[in-house]
Amino acid sequence: MDPTKLPAFLMAAIYLTAGVPGAWVLWYARIYNAAIKDRAITYLWFFLMFSVHLIFTGWSALAPPIAGGAAHAGFIEGVSALSKSAFVGGVYLAGGCLWSLEGVWSLWTLQRCYATFRGHGADR
Repeated sequence: MDPTKLPAFLMAAIYLTAGVPGAWVLWYARIYNAAIKDRAITYLWFFLMFSVHLIFTGWSALAPPIAGGAAHAGFIEGVSALSKSAFVGGVYLAGGCLWSLEGVWSLWTLQRCYATFRGHGADR
């Protein structure tokens, strides 16, 4: 393995192994507890943690080339990778599209949770 790609591989491994348990602890369980307890502070913690998720999603969709790059598959890294390999650049651009779709879906989810918190319910 190329030593220059080791940090990117390590970061990808961290995202993979910490992503699902982290999401459960940081926002899945928080929205569940907020719905059960129906207190503003529990919703506040959910909105804060989910905002971190939204920032990460936007960061991954853009994928700015810092720290050696290639740890995120996004648009900026995809455009720079197109000059080296069309296939790799295409995969990066597809990843950027998927991260963008995840971001839009997460914004929709946040809006639905906020409507439920404000008492409009989930029927809007």
